[in-house]
Amino acid sequence: MLVFVPVAAVLFFVSLAFAAPAPPEIIVNNATMECSQFNAGDECVNCEVPEGWTSLGYNTRECPSGYTEVDADVECAPFKIGRCCSMGHSGALGECDDMVVNYVLKQCMFANGTVPPGWEGKPEGTEDSDWQCPEGYGWPAEGIPPSACCTGAFLLGGLVFFIFNKRG
Repeated sequence: MLVFVPVAAVLFFVSLAFAAPAPPEIIVNNATMECSQFNAGDECVNCEVPEGWTSLGYNTRECPSGYTEVDADVECAPFKIGRCCSMGHSGALGECDDMVVNYVLKQCMFANGTVPPGWEGKPEGTEDSDWQCPEGYGWPAEGIPPSACCTGAFLLGGLVFFIFNKRG
């Protein structure tokens, strides 16, 4: 039991490091007798239930009888978070237009409209999905190390190694 508690705690905190999409919902517009699938987003984007619509609650999967299923016009707002603009992250793409990359330092950061010397901004005509911080690059302004996506796995592996080698 003594070994289980730290392992369970580490597994819980490691699971928080990965994308956590909101549970599925059905939203309804009672005035128009319409329903729609809805997802509130994840840690990189937030979506709002449109005006005039209400949620039937999390994990509701079916429209009410007599309602027509449509695709509601949902507005989503991405977050300006380094991890959400890094290649290989799980979750939706963040707000990355202001991101700049330094290929020599292997770092990315948000420049707030001004590209510093030695850094490159988003090239004209680049698709949003193509403008992400390359894998292995760090985010110095946010303190995110280059291998942030894998840190939890390394910590868990080290803990398991320590626990089982300590017994022998």
